[in-house]
Amino acid sequence: MKCLFCDCGILKSIKAYIFLAGFAVTGVEMAASRFLAPYFGTSSVVWANVIGVILLALALGYTAGGRLADRFPNRQLFFSLGGVGAMILALLPFAGSLVLKGLSAGLLQTSGGLIVATFLASLLLFGFPVFFFACLSPFAVRLLSQEVSVVGARSGALSFWSTLGSILGIYVTSLYLVPVVGVRESIWIFSALLFFPSVAFLPKKIPVLTAFVLVFTTSFILVPPAKSYAAGQILHEQESTYQFLRVVENAEGTRLLTFNEGQGVQSMYNPRRVWTGAYYDYAAPLPLLKRFSGKKELSILVLGYAGGTLGKILRASAPKDMQITIDAVEIDPVVTELSKQYFGVRDDERTMYTMDGRSFLQQSKKQYDLIFIDAYSQEIYIPPHMLSTEFFSEVAAHLTPEGLAAFNINVVSNEGKLFQSAIATVRSAGLSVYDMAVPGSYNHWILASKQDFVAEFAPVTEDPLRNLVEYFSTNLHEVFAPSFVAPLTDNRSPVELFIHEEILRGMWGK
Repeated sequence: MKCLFCDCGILKSIKAYIFLAGFAVTGVEMAASRFLAPYFGTSSVVWANVIGVILLALALGYTAGGRLADRFPNRQLFFSLGGVGAMILALLPFAGSLVLKGLSAGLLQTSGGLIVATFLASLLLFGFPVFFFACLSPFAVRLLSQEVSVVGARSGALSFWSTLGSILGIYVTSLYLVPVVGVRESIWIFSALLFFPSVAFLPKKIPVLTAFVLVFTTSFILVPPAKSYAAGQILHEQESTYQFLRVVENAEGTRLLTFNEGQGVQSMYNPRRVWTGAYYDYAAPLPLLKRFSGKKELSILVLGYAGGTLGKILRASAPKDMQITIDAVEIDPVVTELSKQYFGVRDDERTMYTMDGRSFLQQSKKQYDLIFIDAYSQEIYIPPHMLSTEFFSEVAAHLTPEGLAAFNINVVSNEGKLFQSAIATVRSAGLSVYDMAVPGSYNHWILASKQDFVAEFAPVTEDPLRNLVEYFSTNLHEVFAPSFVAPLTDNRSPVELFIHEEILRGMWGK
């Protein structure tokens, strides 16, 4: 029997090209979310539009490719389609910067803007090259199916190689190309993988190669450089598996850890002082609570350790005769390395766990006096699985009888859906809930306790800790959600929509 996977030269060439096209399509899909993330985040809305546009481009490409193949069944047109898609893809890093800045500056300021902006961005940037790549599959079937008796077998073989390429595209892109090589470089690699093989089957190779070099050079030279930060000098930039990371040092010598576009600061560190002047400081009084007096050891869990800012503040504020033990959970190993390199974190000051915060709770049997939840995804998004009744039930199970859970939340108004739903969710786990607004910001510290909470502290004389204790004592109050507000669950947690509402409130000053 004739082997379907090792036929004549042209069959091998077309199967190899289809394999590369499958690799490129899913590679582009995986890179697309990271390409959009600095401007729009990686919420379910963004992913839905990326996947939807890719599928739409594939559907239209399959249709157009089949019709073209019936009318013009020649190899030159087949490889020309791949070459055109590759050239469009090569321009994406340059064109993408212009398109995304325009869309994020305009449409995001309108109701439903994220949905419209990410759909248009995905369509304009990724729809066109994927359309041309999709044309290749039905075209290849037409070229290799001159004999009716082998149509099914050869179309099946082509589907096999296309799917295999797609599978590898997912894993190679997400696990290696994006975090190690870079998003833009990955896109250029996909472009080159499809363009250069197509040249071998096209006439006038020199003009075609010249055109591609000009397109690639234009994209490479004109890609805007990383923007300079008014906050200070950029010490380090790096793509990780999860996000784009940047370490910046300002004129005062304070180092800032930011993700993606840096609209939010994830950690702060100044080697000359502990206090940051930000919301982190307002957690400092907690080890001084009278409910912890007499404890020789205070066990603390921090979910979302990042650069270790909270850990340093809690150690500095604790009573001198109290030993502080910190279990630190951080999902991104690159962040952990940066915390040691730039933020003064030592291995002996915390026990590090590189994993998702909720996964840690599910695996750990330990109880803690203080549990801090400071995990944010893509700058401003609270992971939905870490704001649900089920999650806070797990948190409650890991608290000592007198223990406290604390998390930071950003809201424009405590009457909004995000704040009210968060309160209802924590209360649904059987915890009492307290709120303290951080002055001069949108930050709130939300505290949860198994027991009634009284903000009584050990005496403090030195500033600024004394001022923080006084503010804490005066401004902390118990909060309740209206009865009609439903708690969030693993099954239903529209956190992203609530955060978008808060963003719009902030834009409109409401």
